[in-house]
Amino acid sequence: MSKYQDVIRKLNLIAHPVEGGFYRRNYTAKVKAFFPNLGEERSLASAIFYLFGEKSLSYPHYLKQDELWHFYSGSPVELLLLPRENKPELIIMGSDILNGHKSQVTILAGTIFCARMLAGGEYSLIGATLSPAFEMGDYHDVDCSELIKKYPQHKEFLTGFLH
Repeated sequence: MSKYQDVIRKLNLIAHPVEGGFYRRNYTAKVKAFFPNLGEERSLASAIFYLFGEKSLSYPHYLKQDELWHFYSGSPVELLLLPRENKPELIIMGSDILNGHKSQVTILAGTIFCARMLAGGEYSLIGATLSPAFEMGDYHDVDCSELIKKYPQHKEFLTGFLH
């Protein structure tokens, strides 16, 4: 059995309905509050485990709330951030912080982003914490072919996300 399958079993992960990896929501705050930007009451936060495998991709999308990614174990992950007001940023998330890897990255609400495990890896385990708590209506797909036109400097990376 592979380490990828071992992690799935150990953390009781299920197949992600959109992105091809495995995940599990492992926290939802009991405390709720009204969020004016969403126009509704929600739990203050939620968190998931997400497991990248050889064919797993976090496709280009944006969310209505801030998201904090945490790197836990395995192979490094390439995370492309395409914020509305700042320059694009390609970040390597991993455990080698002395050589520039990031173990934690904040993705601000409205930022388009996508990610994949570095080629040749067996698995990458990350966590994502959102505030307010995530609901499926918060997820907004973005057309990758349009991103390639807008960010030609990232064409090679983004081509891997075309459906």
